[in-house]
Amino acid sequence: GDVSLRKCAANAIAKLVSLSDGAEQESCDQFVATLLNDTSPMVLGSAVTAFAEVCPQNWAIFHPNYRKLCQLLADCDEWAQITILGVLARYLRTQFVDPSPDKPQTSSEPQRIVRRKVKKAFYSDDEDESEEEVVVQDDPWDDDGPALEDDHKLALTSSLPLLKSRNSGVVLAVCSLHYHCGAPTNEERETIGRALVRILRNRPEIQYVVLKSIAVMASERPAMFAPFLRDFFVKGTDAKFNREIKLEILVRLATPDSVEEILRELQTYCRGTEKDFVCDAATAAARVADARPECADDVLRGLLDLARSHDRDECRSVDASVVSSALVAIRQLLQQGAGVSAEDPVIVRRDVVRQVAKMLLKPKNKGAFSTNPSVEEDEGRRGGAPVPTASGRGASARASACFILGEFRDDVSDLLPDAVRLLASRFSGEVVEVKQQILNLSVKAATAYPANNDLDSLLRYILELARFDTDHDLRDRGRYLTATLGLSVPGSETSDEAALQQLKANKHSLILGEKQPPSTRHGTVAPEGVPQFTVGSLSSMMGHEVDGYLPLEPWATEPSDPSIRNPPNGSVFRAGAGQTGISSEEVAANPGAFYGNDDESSSTESSSSGSDSDESDSDASSSEGSDSDDSEESSADASSASDSDDSEEESSSSGAEEAKAPPPSDPFDVFAAPSSAPATSNDDILKMF
Repeated sequence: GDVSLRKCAANAIAKLVSLSDGAEQESCDQFVATLLNDTSPMVLGSAVTAFAEVCPQNWAIFHPNYRKLCQLLADCDEWAQITILGVLARYLRTQFVDPSPDKPQTSSEPQRIVRRKVKKAFYSDDEDESEEEVVVQDDPWDDDGPALEDDHKLALTSSLPLLKSRNSGVVLAVCSLHYHCGAPTNEERETIGRALVRILRNRPEIQYVVLKSIAVMASERPAMFAPFLRDFFVKGTDAKFNREIKLEILVRLATPDSVEEILRELQTYCRGTEKDFVCDAATAAARVADARPECADDVLRGLLDLARSHDRDECRSVDASVVSSALVAIRQLLQQGAGVSAEDPVIVRRDVVRQVAKMLLKPKNKGAFSTNPSVEEDEGRRGGAPVPTASGRGASARASACFILGEFRDDVSDLLPDAVRLLASRFSGEVVEVKQQILNLSVKAATAYPANNDLDSLLRYILELARFDTDHDLRDRGRYLTATLGLSVPGSETSDEAALQQLKANKHSLILGEKQPPSTRHGTVAPEGVPQFTVGSLSSMMGHEVDGYLPLEPWATEPSDPSIRNPPNGSVFRAGAGQTGISSEEVAANPGAFYGNDDESSSTESSSSGSDSDESDSDASSSEGSDSDDSEESSADASSASDSDDSEEESSSSGAEEAKAPPPSDPFDVFAAPSSAPATSNDDILKMF
């Protein structure tokens, strides 16, 4: 049938299966197998789409067409290319083994290798000069990369030219194929990274999809995007959702060589006027310091200065949010062990903790730690009426400060009783988040310093306040800590004194025990429960599996036999002559043979096709002549003979060597030759004129 008709039939198969509820599954599989045998790129795109929807795991009908799809990939339309690349990615994972099983998934630090260079002497009497040089080796592989099987390499090499496509989806699909199924060389990795950076110059929505994919790739292979670091700096015209992903990419690209430049850029962002972005930049700086502990002290100093600069007496809610983000980042860095270096006495942990205590113990109606409601002008409208802000602004900052004082209590032991006293006086007016941290602080302080009667009295007072609080979580927390300390609840008639005494004896280890630092997503180990989706898929953008998502299967333990990808008849595939297949070794040796450009086979095919066309044209001319009158006979035969002439021009001279009838006396009668007459060659016709 017509090409367009076959394409429409392929598009209708998936709809037919969905309407029949799987009743026609077997018949539709046969239809898909037939359509996959087609040689038209227009039909193949729809056939592969039907295969992905109808029978995505039936690789038996896909094997004979694998090499043909790889070779015709560039000839298909753009949206078909995206589908074919996705199917090829799943096919490679199920039919071939992992090309880099011993290589770590996450890119390690560049290795510095000392090599000795020997400079030969110009004269034979002189001695050779040798010197050592330090070479940075980014990858343990050589420039050629690991060895791949021929069929595996065929899909990867056939897709590389599509990196220059104008369609961003095609480029992203090619990069996803190489990321999940390939082991590219250093040059190819840089080419893939450059292609993704190129399509970043697009609409914000496309930028979001590309940036999300780059963030996933950069977590394991940051070397792909290291040469393009400046392309991920935030611009003033970037959308908010793209700014956040760019900050994530900058964190992942932090290396010993680029960390200084990244921190300078983040410092510039922290001076901006958009406070939400300032908070994100402060969090990103803390993550860079977490990944690069050598710069943690500098980041800690910068975050403390940022918090103090926004902690003004007349503090707005946006400034309080900046202080909260800075305090949360400082708490995380202190838990990771930052600020304990003896080389820089200015930014030691003790000074940081005391500065945080000073900000926390300000009068409650001043600064970012204020708990009183304030009246501010609504920033969303000019000249609008003042609106009251919530009393819980800066709650994260106050909660983090209380945690810091309780965790690093030895640095503020002289201020601890006064700090607990002031916080106890503010307990009733605080939000639940801060109340929980005040309760924990009082318990840690009383347990660490049991000889201080003031801390013990303040602890009992705060426990009573928590016992009658309106929040049920806080009430349960108060009861739990009361029992852990070995204290009996007043008025309780069912207290087990022996159990309480045992808890009291072990309260020090239960409350003041060493805690693990907070886990981070930046590192070689991915946290459990975080799903890993195919790069560029809708599930990867949404963060959860959507309907129709086909996950990538693990690599095969043993490679499949290459002979299964040979067509049943075993002959060579040529465009327009029917799919018959060709081995990948022959394609690599003679790419032109795949399209039927060899001279011997092309002359044979053209001669046979030319003789067939001559016979059909002559039969048509004779039938027309018998049914028409004498006046119409000559014109009809002339038109049919001209068609025969065109077909003879496409044939070779081999078909003219057969026995021919003597030419007619009139040279113009050759156009009206009967059907029984043999075909006349093009050279003979020219001699007649």
